[in-house]
Amino acid sequence: MNHDVAKKVFERIRNQPYLVTTEQGEVAPNCFFKGCQLIHELSILGYGVRGRTAEMDWTRTPLPLEILDLIPDDILQLHFFPEVLIENEWRMLDPSIDPATARIGFHMNEFDKRKQECFKLTKVYELEEQIVVFNRISQPSYQKHYFERTRPFLLAVNAWLVRERRGHKAFIDL
Repeated sequence: MNHDVAKKVFERIRNQPYLVTTEQGEVAPNCFFKGCQLIHELSILGYGVRGRTAEMDWTRTPLPLEILDLIPDDILQLHFFPEVLIENEWRMLDPSIDPATARIGFHMNEFDKRKQECFKLTKVYELEEQIVVFNRISQPSYQKHYFERTRPFLLAVNAWLVRERRGHKAFIDL
């Protein structure tokens, strides 16, 4: 099967500059919204798709220590990524990290590679666990608490990403 159209869809979504969501209800080109967009568009093309949730480790990224120190210890750090059924095999197809963000040290995925993580995943949830986690994090009270506790970290991440990408000459070429 020719996957050229799917590859172009993946690359278009992946190439949106990665940023994290900083407040409840905000849409940002983060793992969740980019992943949902990819799931939606590939499902229209007839691919089997599913979303997966995992715990992640921000300390295994190029973020500076002064930003990592802002992560609250009591907040679970989660990552969302799509899996796509390609040639009878579920493949992780994570569009989170764009080329400019990769140039500052994050890991970017390619369509043709198998099982690539943009972030160091410490636990991938099984479907039953994922449902429990999703039900918890989708509660408005949880989201309010989450963003109140993590906002300084999230704002610092976005400011650093924008500053670092601007400072990298290759970003201008995009």
